[in-house]
Amino acid sequence: MIWANHNSNMENIYSTIDIIVKAQKKARQNNDYLTLMINAEALLEFVPALINYSVDQEIEYRKFEARYTNEIDKQGKRNSGAYAETQAKATDFYKDWTKAKLFIDLIYEMVNLSKKLAGSVDRELSASKN
Repeated sequence: MIWANHNSNMENIYSTIDIIVKAQKKARQNNDYLTLMINAEALLEFVPALINYSVDQEIEYRKFEARYTNEIDKQGKRNSGAYAETQAKATDFYKDWTKAKLFIDLIYEMVNLSKKLAGSVDRELSASKN
């Protein structure tokens, strides 16, 4: 039951991030400096939860891989590291870890882009006042 709540919470986080990303697109189209920065800050607020989730999922993925490496195959040999890695990458742990990492990267890129866009909008406003 805890996993279900945890995954449900993550899906809510991903859904909220998607909403903010759509709002960023609209703010960019409107050259809305303030909204760009507010949305960028809102995105950053999700990074700690994504980092924690990412770390938890990587740990589970690595544990699965380690367990699989220690198992013996039908010929009485220990599973190879490559085979164990392939099996571990087929788990939801790996998928969820990768998804969280990619969302973290996306957030940082969007924040950097927001700062650049906001800076250019600010320069345009300053130039128009002169």
